[in-house]
Amino acid sequence: MSDIKSSLNNLIEASYGEGSASLIEQAPVFDQPRETVASEKLIAVLLALHHKGCLQSGIAAEALAERLLRWQLSSLALGIGEVIRRYAELLGRQGQDAYERMVLSEWDQLRSNGGLNAPGQRARYTRLAELLEQLAERQGDIDLLFTVRSHRLEGADSYLDIVRFCKRKGWKELALHWALRGKNLFAACEAEGVYEFLAAEYEARGEWKEAIEILFELFSARPTLGCYQRMANCARNIGEWGFWRERALSATGQNRLAPEHATRSSLASSLGASALVSILLWEDDDEAAWKAAQQGGCDDDLWEEIAKRLAAKQPDESLRIYKRLVAKYADGKNSYAYQRSIELLRRVGSLMKKQKRLDDFLAYVKSLREKHRHQHSFAKLLDRLLARHNRKEKGGYK
Repeated sequence: MSDIKSSLNNLIEASYGEGSASLIEQAPVFDQPRETVASEKLIAVLLALHHKGCLQSGIAAEALAERLLRWQLSSLALGIGEVIRRYAELLGRQGQDAYERMVLSEWDQLRSNGGLNAPGQRARYTRLAELLEQLAERQGDIDLLFTVRSHRLEGADSYLDIVRFCKRKGWKELALHWALRGKNLFAACEAEGVYEFLAAEYEARGEWKEAIEILFELFSARPTLGCYQRMANCARNIGEWGFWRERALSATGQNRLAPEHATRSSLASSLGASALVSILLWEDDDEAAWKAAQQGGCDDDLWEEIAKRLAAKQPDESLRIYKRLVAKYADGKNSYAYQRSIELLRRVGSLMKKQKRLDDFLAYVKSLREKHRHQHSFAKLLDRLLARHNRKEKGGYK
């Protein structure tokens, strides 16, 4: 780096400021984003020398503005704020104004020629849009910033960004407009944030019919208890819960029975089954929840809740579930899994105590101790559990 700096300094001092600036503008380091400390340092040195070369050459303010813009449009490492700050003295007010006019002119020309979506102009458009956004933010020009962002819509996330931007600015109707445009282009599974914004907005406005239709699409794409509860609230406000409840439960079934050959489908199946169980538990239909879990499976926390609810009326079934979860956690072979297994064992013990089957419980724990004797951490936890029960038994525990 010192050799490069020395050579360029020599050129500048020999009145070759223009030539040294041209050489710097062609440096490969400006062709890629700044990613390392070394590239940051090299760019800082080269920019200082470039500034020095421009100063020595006596370039006019407007010509310098045009030169800097051309350089920025071909470089990924130069930001508009950095250029304005570093070259402010050389540009002066006249040069800075000229620079800003040129950026806007380039944008207007590219847009009027249809270059915003032209494949050959994509890189230029992207870079120019970035510069224009920085310029708009620097000037506090909200209208300009919105204009640029509304032309940079490359996917569902782009629509969500502009929706959030409008919302921050208090442009509620414009935010709704762009969210609806995004919804019309993307399915709920691709644009969950856009759909979520629409649902929340309609709920806030009390437009229940519109809200529930959006929520149903979200629910169909990814069934959750929270979304189901929101659907219930909306539907009850318009007296249509029976109709929408049937549709929602049907959607969980279709989701659960989706083809299993793809990873996404397998995930959807798991989500649909767990969602159905959680919904039935929320509705206090314990028997239906248990049957749904048996048919489609569900998350462990839901199985635990089912076991808890079955304990009073069907203790044997509750014990079967608890014991299966104990075995699963015991095989987890980590401290969290071992602790969960012990917690569930305590529930098993409490339930079997009510059945006056303490001896059976202790025999069950001892069998676990023997099976997992090589898992020393878990074995120690089981020993403590056995010792605790032995102490209680000696003290008159029955």
